[in-house]
Amino acid sequence: MSRVAIALGGLVLALAGTAGGYWRGHVAGTAAEVARQHAGTVKELSQTLETHAGLIKDSQAASRSIRAAIAEREKQDRFTTKEMGDALTNTSADRADCVFPSRVMRGLSEARDRAAAAAAGGTGSEVPNAPARAAGER
Repeated sequence: MSRVAIALGGLVLALAGTAGGYWRGHVAGTAAEVARQHAGTVKELSQTLETHAGLIKDSQAASRSIRAAIAEREKQDRFTTKEMGDALTNTSADRADCVFPSRVMRGLSEARDRAAAAAAGGTGSEVPNAPARAAGER
């Protein structure tokens, strides 16, 4: 073999080695960048999960507080209802022959219907408004 053929063969081998090294380095660099991006995404997701865990704890505390307030309200409502019942029972003889005008009875009936609608709507709904009265009505 001649010196030119050997030099040409060496040059081809050097070029092939350089191309192979470049390709391998490119693949390794791409893989490293993808891994860096994935690590950043995992970090962001971890922070999001921690934030959501805090929000869940806060909402659970608020829910406990609301349940306690509702229980206290129900206790007060039972007490008030019992007090009203006792007061009405004690004064029932005074009202035995009492006659109310029809407009008063109609107003009481409408108030009862509004209260029933409000009770059926739960604690999150508004209480229906009383109807507007005519100018001379009381």
